[in-house]
Amino acid sequence: MNPFKSDYFTIVEHPSAREEIVDGKPSIVMATSGMLEGGPIIDYFRRLASDKRNAIVFVSYQIEGTLGSRVQKGLAEAPMISSEGKMEITKVGLEVDSIEGFSGHSDRRQILSGHSDRRQILSYLRRVTPKPERIIVCHGEKRKCLGMAKTLRSKYRVKTRAPEILETIRLR
Repeated sequence: MNPFKSDYFTIVEHPSAREEIVDGKPSIVMATSGMLEGGPIIDYFRRLASDKRNAIVFVSYQIEGTLGSRVQKGLAEAPMISSEGKMEITKVGLEVDSIEGFSGHSDRRQILSGHSDRRQILSYLRRVTPKPERIIVCHGEKRKCLGMAKTLRSKYRVKTRAPEILETIRLR
Protein backbone atom coordinates (compact mmCIF):
# COMPACT_ATOMS: atom_id res chain seq x y z
CA MET A 1 0.00 0.00 0.00
CA ASN A 2 1.26 3.49 -0.85
CA PRO A 3 1.72 5.23 2.54
CA PHE A 4 1.11 8.65 0.98
CA LYS A 5 -2.45 7.65 0.10
CA SER A 6 -3.22 6.96 3.76
CA ASP A 7 -5.81 9.03 5.62
CA TYR A 8 -2.91 10.31 7.73
CA PHE A 9 -1.71 12.43 4.81
CA THR A 10 -3.32 15.55 3.43
CA ILE A 11 -2.16 16.58 0.00
CA VAL A 12 -1.98 20.36 -0.22
CA GLU A 13 -3.55 21.11 -3.58
CA HIS A 14 -3.28 24.91 -3.47
CA PRO A 15 -1.06 27.44 -1.65
CA SER A 16 -4.13 28.93 0.05
CA ALA A 17 -4.48 25.71 2.09
CA ARG A 18 -1.12 26.31 3.82
CA GLU A 19 -2.56 28.86 6.22
CA GLU A 20 -5.04 26.30 7.59
CA ILE A 21 -2.19 23.84 8.11
CA VAL A 22 0.04 26.37 9.87
CA ASP A 23 -2.78 27.61 12.11
CA GLY A 24 -4.26 24.14 12.68
CA LYS A 25 -3.44 21.15 14.85
CA PRO A 26 0.17 20.00 15.37
CA SER A 27 1.40 18.35 12.19
CA ILE A 28 4.36 17.26 10.14
CA VAL A 29 4.82 19.13 6.87
CA MET A 30 6.79 17.48 4.07
CA ALA A 31 7.66 20.11 1.50
CA THR A 32 10.11 20.83 -1.28
CA SER A 33 12.75 22.36 -1.75
CA GLY A 34 15.22 20.72 0.56
CA MET A 35 17.72 23.58 0.57
CA LEU A 36 15.18 26.32 1.34
CA GLU A 37 15.82 27.85 -2.06
CA GLY A 38 12.30 27.75 -3.49
CA GLY A 39 9.01 25.92 -3.51
CA PRO A 40 6.39 25.49 -0.78
CA ILE A 41 8.94 25.21 2.04
CA ILE A 42 9.69 28.93 1.77
CA ASP A 43 6.13 29.84 2.78
CA TYR A 44 6.05 27.28 5.58
CA PHE A 45 9.48 28.34 6.84
CA ARG A 46 8.53 32.03 6.87
CA ARG A 47 5.39 31.23 8.90
CA LEU A 48 6.90 28.66 11.30
CA ALA A 49 10.57 29.62 11.79
CA SER A 50 10.22 31.99 14.72
CA ASP A 51 8.38 29.59 17.05
CA LYS A 52 10.71 27.46 19.19
CA ARG A 53 7.99 24.78 19.43
CA ASN A 54 8.55 24.03 15.73
CA ALA A 55 11.37 22.09 14.12
CA ILE A 56 12.86 21.70 10.68
CA VAL A 57 14.53 18.42 9.75
CA PHE A 58 16.89 18.33 6.78
CA VAL A 59 17.12 14.91 5.14
CA SER A 60 19.41 15.80 2.28
CA TYR A 61 22.71 17.49 1.63
CA GLN A 62 22.66 21.29 1.95
CA ILE A 63 24.86 22.96 -0.64
CA GLU A 64 27.16 25.59 0.87
CA GLY A 65 25.68 29.09 0.68
CA THR A 66 22.03 28.03 0.40
CA LEU A 67 19.54 29.19 3.00
CA GLY A 68 19.22 25.54 4.09
CA SER A 69 22.94 25.34 4.77
CA ARG A 70 22.95 28.60 6.70
CA VAL A 71 19.94 27.57 8.82
CA GLN A 72 21.57 24.20 9.45
CA LYS A 73 24.67 26.04 10.75
CA GLY A 74 22.66 28.18 13.18
CA LEU A 75 21.48 31.25 11.26
CA ALA A 76 19.51 33.46 13.70
CA GLU A 77 17.76 35.71 11.17
CA ALA A 78 16.89 34.96 7.54
CA PRO A 79 16.26 37.68 4.97
CA MET A 80 13.24 36.60 2.93
CA ILE A 81 10.93 38.06 0.32
CA SER A 82 7.40 38.47 1.72
CA SER A 83 4.25 37.52 -0.17
CA GLU A 84 3.98 41.24 -1.08
CA GLY A 85 7.45 41.12 -2.65
CA LYS A 86 9.22 43.08 0.10
CA MET A 87 12.39 42.02 1.89
CA GLU A 88 11.76 41.12 5.53
CA ILE A 89 13.77 39.48 8.28
CA THR A 90 12.48 36.18 9.63
CA LYS A 91 13.70 35.19 13.11
CA VAL A 92 14.90 31.60 13.24
CA GLY A 93 13.93 30.16 16.61
CA LEU A 94 12.82 26.68 15.62
CA GLU A 95 14.78 23.55 16.38
CA VAL A 96 17.08 22.48 13.54
CA ASP A 97 17.91 18.81 13.00
CA SER A 98 19.53 16.78 10.23
CA ILE A 99 19.13 13.13 9.34
CA GLU A 100 22.09 11.73 7.45
CA GLY A 101 21.90 8.88 4.99
CA PHE A 102 19.02 9.93 2.75
CA SER A 103 19.89 10.72 -0.83
CA GLY A 104 18.12 11.53 -4.06
CA HIS A 105 21.07 10.03 -5.91
CA SER A 106 20.92 6.82 -7.86
CA ASP A 107 23.09 4.72 -5.57
CA ARG A 108 23.07 5.76 -1.91
CA ARG A 109 25.92 3.36 -1.06
CA GLN A 110 28.31 5.28 -3.32
CA ILE A 111 27.31 8.59 -1.75
CA LEU A 112 27.81 7.27 1.79
CA SER A 113 31.19 5.83 0.90
CA GLY A 114 32.37 9.22 -0.38
CA HIS A 115 31.76 8.58 -4.08
CA SER A 116 29.32 10.57 -6.16
CA ASP A 117 27.14 9.64 -9.08
CA ARG A 118 30.10 10.65 -11.27
CA ARG A 119 31.18 7.06 -11.91
CA GLN A 120 27.64 6.01 -12.83
CA ILE A 121 27.21 8.97 -15.20
CA LEU A 122 30.53 8.21 -16.92
CA SER A 123 29.57 4.54 -17.22
CA TYR A 124 26.19 5.46 -18.67
CA LEU A 125 27.70 7.84 -21.24
CA ARG A 126 30.22 5.20 -22.29
CA ARG A 127 27.33 2.87 -23.23
CA VAL A 128 24.71 5.27 -24.62
CA THR A 129 24.10 5.29 -28.38
CA PRO A 130 24.06 7.43 -30.30
CA LYS A 131 26.67 9.51 -28.52
CA PRO A 132 25.31 12.89 -27.39
CA GLU A 133 26.43 15.96 -29.34
CA ARG A 134 26.15 18.28 -26.33
CA ILE A 135 25.88 17.80 -22.56
CA ILE A 136 24.63 20.35 -20.03
CA VAL A 137 25.75 19.69 -16.46
CA CYS A 138 23.28 21.51 -14.23
CA HIS A 139 22.92 19.77 -10.88
CA GLY A 140 25.29 20.24 -7.99
CA GLU A 141 27.88 22.64 -6.65
CA LYS A 142 29.43 24.98 -9.21
CA ARG A 143 32.98 23.62 -9.00
CA LYS A 144 31.75 20.02 -9.28
CA CYS A 145 29.58 20.87 -12.31
CA LEU A 146 32.54 22.60 -13.96
CA GLY A 147 34.79 19.63 -13.17
CA MET A 148 32.27 17.14 -14.57
CA ALA A 149 31.81 19.22 -17.72
CA LYS A 150 35.60 19.34 -18.21
CA THR A 151 35.90 15.57 -17.70
CA LEU A 152 33.11 14.83 -20.16
CA ARG A 153 34.58 17.22 -22.73
CA SER A 154 38.03 15.62 -22.61
CA LYS A 155 36.95 11.98 -22.19
CA TYR A 156 34.14 11.89 -24.77
CA ARG A 157 35.09 14.78 -27.08
CA VAL A 158 31.66 16.35 -26.68
CA LYS A 159 30.59 19.99 -26.21
CA THR A 160 29.69 20.59 -22.58
CA ARG A 161 28.25 23.46 -20.54
CA ALA A 162 27.87 24.10 -16.84
CA PRO A 163 25.51 27.10 -16.80
CA GLU A 164 25.54 29.80 -14.15
CA ILE A 165 22.59 30.09 -11.75
CA LEU A 166 19.67 31.73 -13.62
CA GLU A 167 21.52 31.50 -16.95
CA THR A 168 19.21 30.78 -19.86
CA ILE A 169 20.18 28.28 -22.53
CA ARG A 170 18.12 28.01 -25.72
CA LEU A 171 17.60 24.42 -26.84
CA ARG A 172 16.87 23.69 -30.50
